[in-house]
Amino acid sequence: QPPHGAALKKAAPAKTVVTSGAKVVSQLEESRPAPGMSLADFLAQALGPRFHRRQEWAGRGRDFAPRPVRRRTWEPIGPVRAVTIHHASEVPDGPPARMIRTIYLGHTSVTWKLNAADVGYHFFVDRNGEVWEGRDATKMGTHVGSEPRRLNNAGNLGVCGLGTFLRQSPPKAMVDGIVNLCRLLSRYYGRPLGVRGHLDWIGVNRFFPYGGTDCPGRLEAAVKLARQEIERIYRLTNAQMEQQLETGELHSRVAKADGKHGRKR
Repeated sequence: QPPHGAALKKAAPAKTVVTSGAKVVSQLEESRPAPGMSLADFLAQALGPRFHRRQEWAGRGRDFAPRPVRRRTWEPIGPVRAVTIHHASEVPDGPPARMIRTIYLGHTSVTWKLNAADVGYHFFVDRNGEVWEGRDATKMGTHVGSEPRRLNNAGNLGVCGLGTFLRQSPPKAMVDGIVNLCRLLSRYYGRPLGVRGHLDWIGVNRFFPYGGTDCPGRLEAAVKLARQEIERIYRLTNAQMEQQLETGELHSRVAKADGKHGRKR
């Protein structure tokens, strides 16, 4: 739940800013989450028809429902401090709902390495920049390697761009949609969230403890723009953003290089 104590209200109008080529409403013009408002409800309010609830891809049956009895159960996500951007590598292109169902089946398969309780990502962004709800945002995801000590996923929201972008550049609408989503997530939690690509975390693959992935491919452009936008809104330096990520034992390759690996809160 958001830390805000005030009911929905609008501040005085402020100037519109331009981010990655798209006009977005500045922080001062946005509605604050009402007390107790869920993240999904806040995004539905902010994005309108450009936000798609889980039922739009999963339906209301059991075929694509969470399975918390699995080995990776429903641990709480904890205080959210980070957003990690991914791409849907090797998932066949198609309608967004079909692509998400394909990812769900892979993540929850008992024969695959994750054997997860649900789709590993909390949100998806399609080629039109529209946002799709994935895993319950109050639950820890399974989208970055969980070493060291299974903490990379703690406090870390997973956002997946629906497409493979190793050689192909992502559509501008998708990049803009990811940047805007990261801004809204920071708005909801009432604090700047650190933004990283999947490859920026250590332990993402148990066979390659210092990396081992090329994800999110060319969606790194969205990572850079989202960081710049949040730094601009909250007037942070890049070093302060890194410090924000390290708080709460979130471990990164940068932290290890700086000799801060495993630092306690």
